[in-house]
Amino acid sequence: MRENLIYIEGEGLRSGIKESHNRRLKGHDYSAPGAYMLTIVTEGRIPVFGAIEGNIRAERMSKDWPHINLSPLGKAVFEEEAQKITKSYPMVELWRFTIMPDHIHMIIYIRKRLPEGRTLGNIVAGFKGGCSRAWWRLQEKGEMPLVANTTSTGTANTTPTAPQTTAPQTAAPQTTAPVQAMSVACINRFPLFSPGYNDRILKNSRQLQAWKDYLIDNPYRLLVRRTLPSHFRRCLDIKIGDETFSAFGNFLLLKKPEKLQVFCHRKARFSQLTEEEKTSHNITYQALPDTPTSIPYTETEAFKKEKNYLLDAAFSGIPLVTPGISEGERIIMNACIKAGLPLIHIQQEKIYELWKPEKTRFDACVAGHLLILCPKLDKINTESRYANFHSMNELASMICSFDTSTTTLKAIIQ
Repeated sequence: MRENLIYIEGEGLRSGIKESHNRRLKGHDYSAPGAYMLTIVTEGRIPVFGAIEGNIRAERMSKDWPHINLSPLGKAVFEEEAQKITKSYPMVELWRFTIMPDHIHMIIYIRKRLPEGRTLGNIVAGFKGGCSRAWWRLQEKGEMPLVANTTSTGTANTTPTAPQTTAPQTAAPQTTAPVQAMSVACINRFPLFSPGYNDRILKNSRQLQAWKDYLIDNPYRLLVRRTLPSHFRRCLDIKIGDETFSAFGNFLLLKKPEKLQVFCHRKARFSQLTEEEKTSHNITYQALPDTPTSIPYTETEAFKKEKNYLLDAAFSGIPLVTPGISEGERIIMNACIKAGLPLIHIQQEKIYELWKPEKTRFDACVAGHLLILCPKLDKINTESRYANFHSMNELASMICSFDTSTTTLKAIIQ
């Protein structure tokens, strides 16, 4: 059994816990026609394929736009191993192929059923084996795959026929940190990749475009995280009051002395309606102030006033806090993100070691305007939808009322 090795910048290979990177859909036929986005990571996340270079403020897709300079191994994988997929499986098309320093993304399309006994897993296993053998050959030739000072191309994209590279690009000011030759990892011919892979199944054309955009922007996102580390801090255990969260984003938003909660019911309460609104909706009865009506809250004058008040506060630098569950909460949350205003978003989706937000919230993190929190409460996922709505908003209220003025951020993060 091989030792768990993780590459740490500036330190080299160290023993560590390896994350699981497998995801399979039970009952799915992985031999049948379909499109998939695959992610394959190196053993210990060693960045042997190249280094990200460029400028995060450059025009998108310009020569200075963040891109990867491929190492000798990265070139071999891109120019030789990727093309072998379609040669070995003529019914498979490679729609997109992107190399990052320590992992590879590809979008593949199985045009017709694979040969008997073959599945997507066999395609991945063959590709991984070929890459490992290429790695070993470089070791034997004394051509250690260096990450720094490489001279190859930018992010690799393929067409259904064969991968095509772009012209060599000039190194821009910002780069990922250079690393040493990875000789230790190859002494005993360890496989290049971590066991398994991650797959996502294409459901519609809109999702395909989102996948392509994600892969194109991958070098940019990595360089942004390296350039602006305070905006992309990740912590799996943060203690706020009596509750524990995992988090991603700009933690300094927690230190703001004032925070405001965005809390909107789906239906307007009786007290929130104007006399004109009651008349227009034929409400002639009298009720307690908190009695729900049939009128969507977002269609009321009260919502317009609350939205304006909260966004005005956010423009002054006060972070808004919300789970964004109800329609009103989502409207205000999205307006906040679009305008680049400070926001703390409480979500149910788990934040794990390699998790990162989708493009819209990622861009908000780039600007330092967003912190994403996920509560570590089992009840959140077992409650009814209505109870869950209130539980998440109770957490938002707690965060707003928690006094950080006498506590350092370091003390909050456990």
